Amino acid sequence: MRRSLISAGLLLAVAVVLSLSVSALADIPADVEDFVNHLGFLGYNSEEKDTYISITHDEKTSFTLQGYEGGILLRGFYGGSEYSKTHKGQFLDITNELNVSATVMRAFVDSDGDLGLEAWFPSDYDKTRFAVFMEAWESDTGNLLLSRYDDLADFLE
Repeated sequence: MRRSLISAGLLLAVAVVLSLSVSALADIPADVEDFVNHLGFLGYNSEEKDTYISITHDEKTSFTLQGYEGGILLRGFYGGSEYSKTHKGQFLDITNELNVSATVMRAFVDSDGDLGLEAWFPSDYDKTRFAVFMEAWESDTGNLLLSRYDDLADFLE
């Protein structure tokens, strides 16, 4: 009896932990139209998917937009080259250096060897705050990456 109670308690604890980790990434937020309209004004195009919105631009980093922890998460990727897979340590060093200089973006190398870029905007839409956030995102994903072009060229497709 005692063993079955312990097992049941353990299963319940695992279920709670798993449900918390899944709930961090939420569906598209209710006020997403405000964000999308703002991005449209900046020249981005959008396409709604099931749990995120694909945001594209002819000259700037494309990304997805989705709800996350009471705000929105922007996430973009650049495909990693074969060189990035065989020189992962160097790639990680450059990625860490990007993070030191970034304002709102964090860079990472995913399990496929791609360069991932993320930024989280907390809370609901606010025109002024989101404008400042997007200026920083565009600077991080544009100017910062461009300033490291020579270092990144071999690692990205």
